[in-house]
Amino acid sequence: MLNFRKSTPQDELDQFFETIGDGKPLPRITASAFCQARRKLKHESFIQLNEALLESAEKQMGQRR
Repeated sequence: MLNFRKSTPQDELDQFFETIGDGKPLPRITASAFCQARRKLKHESFIQLNEALLESAEKQMGQRR
């Protein structure tokens, strides 16, 4: 989801799970299943992730931007 997609969602999913599988076979996740699971995410999760990212960046940069 955070990637700049260059191909179909199914191709991106296949590539992602191939990468994290480290050569081990993993079950194939369909684009439809991913979309259904994504709908279950609460928007507050993204707010918290953004705040954590900003805090981390501020610590590394030394000043708030």
